[in-house]
Amino acid sequence: MRRSVMETIDALAGGRTASAVDPRGLDYWLPYAMNAVIGLVEGGPDPAALDQARSLSREADTFVVAACGALGHGTAVADLLPVVLVGDTELTEHQWRIWRAAATGWFGELVTTWVRCGARCWTASRSRVGRPGWPATPRRPQPASPGCRP
Repeated sequence: MRRSVMETIDALAGGRTASAVDPRGLDYWLPYAMNAVIGLVEGGPDPAALDQARSLSREADTFVVAACGALGHGTAVADLLPVVLVGDTELTEHQWRIWRAAATGWFGELVTTWVRCGARCWTASRSRVGRPGWPATPRRPQPASPGCRP
C-alpha cells in the first residue's frame, strides 16, 4: 500500500497523471488520503475520499496538507491549516514542518502573513522560545492583530 502511495507521489511530483490508489478493501486511511491529494493536485477535489480518510485516522488532514504543500499545491489546502496546526500540547514534529512551510509561502501569501504575525505575537508574549524565532508551545492559531505587518 505504501509503495503505491509513494509511486503516486512520484508521478504527481513529475507532472504525470496519477491513478487512484486502490484501498484493497482495507480500513486504512492512507489510500483515501492519497486519493484526496490526487484530486486536489489534478484539479478535481474528492471530498468523499478525504472524509473516508478522516473517519479512519486523525492524521489524514496532516498528510493531505503536507503532501499538497510539498507538491506545490499548498493553496488548495490552506483552509485546512487551522485544523492541522491545533494541538493539546506542543506541536508535533510534523506540525512544526507544516508551520515552517506556511511561514515560507508554501500555502499562499495570506497564510504566510498570518503565520509570521502569529509567531511574532506569540514570541513576544512568551518568556520561553523553543526554537529561534518560534514560539515554544503554540496551541491554537489566532487571527493576526490589526497592527501586525509581515
